[in-house]
Amino acid sequence: MGCGCSEIIKQKANYENTKELAKRYAKSEGVIVFLYKTLEGYSFIDIEAPEAGSYTPVEYISPVQ
Repeated sequence: MGCGCSEIIKQKANYENTKELAKRYAKSEGVIVFLYKTLEGYSFIDIEAPEAGSYTPVEYISPVQ
């Protein structure tokens, strides 16, 4: 059995890529977003979106960072 290191590396890369996209989106739109975990990895959503309450935030991203 493997140590699962490659899966951990993939998850970290997905998190970092999604975080970078979230930063760019927050800055361009002037909104606060948060990252949340999905079955496929991570995603982000505007905190003002109606469906935002159905997700558990992992990290908040402000437009000024």
